[in-house]
Amino acid sequence: MKKATIKKPNFEDFSDDSESSPPSSPLRRAKAISPPMRPTSRSRNVNRDNIQQPLASGSRRQTVNSLTAHDLVYNARLPPPNTEVRIPPPPSRAPTPPTQAIPHNRGGYKFTPEDKEFFVRFIQWRLQDPVPITRNMLCEELAEKVPHHTTASWTAYWQNNHDLPDKILAAAWNRYYDAGGTTGPLPKPDNPEQSASGDEGDSENDDDLEIPTDDKSAMGEKGGPYTQADLGVMCRYVASFSETKWDALSAKERWGPFANRYKERMDETYDVIVLGTGLTECILSGLLSVEGKKVLHMDRNDYYGGDSASLNLTQLYRKFRTGQEPPSELGRDRDYAVDLIPKFIIASGELTKILVHTDVTRYLEFKQIAGSFVYRDGKISKVPSTEMEAVRSPLMGLFEKRRAKKFFEFLQGWKDEDPATHQGINLDTDSMKTVYEKFGLEPGTQDFIGHAMALYLDDDYITKPARPTYDRIVLYTSSMARYGKSPYIYPLYGLGELPPIDEVVTDADGNFVGVTSGGETVKAKQVIGDPSYFGAGGSAQGGKVRVVETGRVVRAICILKHPIPNTEDSDSCQIIIPQNQVGRRNDIYVAMVSSTHNVCAKDIYVAIVSTIVETDNPHLEIVPGLNLLGPIHEQFLTVTPLYTPTADGKADNIFITRSYDATSHFETVVEDVQDVWKRVIGSDLVLKKREEMAVQE
Repeated sequence: MKKATIKKPNFEDFSDDSESSPPSSPLRRAKAISPPMRPTSRSRNVNRDNIQQPLASGSRRQTVNSLTAHDLVYNARLPPPNTEVRIPPPPSRAPTPPTQAIPHNRGGYKFTPEDKEFFVRFIQWRLQDPVPITRNMLCEELAEKVPHHTTASWTAYWQNNHDLPDKILAAAWNRYYDAGGTTGPLPKPDNPEQSASGDEGDSENDDDLEIPTDDKSAMGEKGGPYTQADLGVMCRYVASFSETKWDALSAKERWGPFANRYKERMDETYDVIVLGTGLTECILSGLLSVEGKKVLHMDRNDYYGGDSASLNLTQLYRKFRTGQEPPSELGRDRDYAVDLIPKFIIASGELTKILVHTDVTRYLEFKQIAGSFVYRDGKISKVPSTEMEAVRSPLMGLFEKRRAKKFFEFLQGWKDEDPATHQGINLDTDSMKTVYEKFGLEPGTQDFIGHAMALYLDDDYITKPARPTYDRIVLYTSSMARYGKSPYIYPLYGLGELPPIDEVVTDADGNFVGVTSGGETVKAKQVIGDPSYFGAGGSAQGGKVRVVETGRVVRAICILKHPIPNTEDSDSCQIIIPQNQVGRRNDIYVAMVSSTHNVCAKDIYVAIVSTIVETDNPHLEIVPGLNLLGPIHEQFLTVTPLYTPTADGKADNIFITRSYDATSHFETVVEDVQDVWKRVIGSDLVLKKREEMAVQE
């Protein structure tokens, strides 16, 4: 893989002026939708309290993608991030529909100030009923009241001015649920073959917007790429179910009727079949799709995420406490989405680039992790994010701070082409031990740099060339400088459903043929899957031993009613306990998130402590991490094996990913993605610019 050019931040220019979180709104106006990697779950209750304020009349609200901050996505009309959207008082009577229709030069009619005002007031008035209705139904009624705009036009207008109406709709449904409601009215069943009127311009002034047609005749050919009509028909099909009914169905029950109805769009041969819905598999699926491969993504389970699934409260208790109901004091079931394997994303890391490259940022929202901490000498200390924090940090004494400052200035000033900046060090041949000794850094400082900044799992890196460690430290500091406070971000939500799988089919020689689902075999040239599909924990698959156990991970999911002590009351954080601090061979990781990330109820915190198992008493190995949490309200313990493929997959076209390790970040997952990609494609993963890809196509 080409070595990425990493911009080095100025260590002296770190500023703690910004205390706000990065903007968390996803790109919502993209015209083409790539195959989803981790599509959003309808059942997630997304907190919309921190949404941007609408601009003045006549100016459309624009969003910025948190992963591509600080570049404005559309233009400079961007409101301050995370400002409050206030719902105005509802009207006391039904608002009067506007009658003025101003033709648009591209056809249809403009949205006048009167149209926009009526849009908000009508939604407020209509949602005062005890049982709310859906957005689609509201847009249909808007079209009846103001007929010079069609339902499709109102829907498009809502999508591009969604902050206030979304909040009004969410508030109405919250009132309904709080009053004891369980389900709303069924939306009107849509006829997928009915064409939506597309003759009307739905743009505002000079802003351009396309409305996808829902006409069946415009659907793509068998085996061809998805068209806007395909997506429109699928959306109308999903909208014909109530949310409660949809959530109660299995993936086969949801999509079986749809597949039978549109058999002409189904294909039986693909380039690659991806099995499993862990993040590794989802990333590879998205990358291959962007590359132009025809990919079928499947899962044997009736839930999404595999080993890295997110569970609501009932599912969590069902998995770990069979027969026990969750206590009511923990809040509503739908407020929870507890990750079995929580991992944080480095803000400027390779995974961030991959997510942007595959357009996942269109439907995933991210929020910054509030703090990064390290355990040393029996105490939790914040990893400094500013020069002032570094001066005050208890991690180093006065003289050690001076030595560390010279070390970081050396990293900052390094230029490959300028030997004067090298100070006699060759990063490609000299070990990190040599570099540490050059600056006289103490073992405790080496622990903090190597494990909390370079994110190494053990001390093997010390005897290896210093270049990778240099790159890791620069990545960490550039990610820290991007937002301040910590280098990590975390997805707010992102689950969905994929087709189920019954069996992997191989020929007499053990080579991959296809997979069986619902009694039908779908063929492909290659298959990618997690270890559970290829004999993990059981007998050899297809007569071959394809995976071997290389270790185990112990994890404790802990529900707290308070932030972790000594973390500055952070609503989220990572704590790394270096191996040397507790006499181990592997680090211990603590990751904590909260309602800020839409994973639990308000005033509840979810912490997970994990490490590689080294003894016959794994539950005792995480005690140093558990002791940092304070009182633990509930604890769920799990020990899972780590599997590694026995072959590279080139001989039989079966490519197997690795199990998730104990780390609380995704850097090792990215390494696995890059490794599998090279085995499947035959070359290093290079994230091309979209313009370059378009030219090649």
